[in-house]
Amino acid sequence: MINIFAHRGLWNDTIEPNSIQAIIGALENGFSIETDIRDFDGTNIGISHDPITINQTNILNIGDYIKLFNEFAHPTAISALNIKSDGLENLLVEFDDLIKNPKFFFFDGSFPTMKKLKEKGFICFDRISEFEEQVNFLFDGLWIDSFQSDWIIDIDKIDFNSNKSIVIVSPELHNRPYMDMWHWIKENISLLPESLGICTDFPLEAKKFFK
Repeated sequence: MINIFAHRGLWNDTIEPNSIQAIIGALENGFSIETDIRDFDGTNIGISHDPITINQTNILNIGDYIKLFNEFAHPTAISALNIKSDGLENLLVEFDDLIKNPKFFFFDGSFPTMKKLKEKGFICFDRISEFEEQVNFLFDGLWIDSFQSDWIIDIDKIDFNSNKSIVIVSPELHNRPYMDMWHWIKENISLLPESLGICTDFPLEAKKFFK
């Protein structure tokens, strides 16, 4: 069973990515979710891909996000938190719900930030791509990205046996066709880890395809 991560929630032309509506919509449909976190005001963490300006009033803070996730998420749902600014480990330690909690994992921060989070008890994934190799540090899983090509289709390039949990980024996140990758995942499902996810802008379509 593939865990489908709705990229920034379930959004469309009228619902903004990373908005409360997008997040609740994804969770109510049973999806896992990938969303972005960054600091603002020096003391808070908000859900936002872009830098947060002092005039923004509609930013969801991480405390409220955790409450929404715990209230609406399906029992199998997972929250992937994409770190968009360094130094968050000093603020995240205030949220006990996130420490050693298999429902939440962090990825995409700089190596010093990710290492500190891991050492503080947070679950962390290493990111690899055609430009980034796996680091020699014991993370909890792999976030596998493909910016310019479907490079992971050459399965010998990744030691899947050494990774118990992976999430594959679907190519449409980088404005590329995605069906070749989806078919490859479906055809090679027996070779991939049991804990397998796909992060996509089209979670409803993926749910039908991978059913």
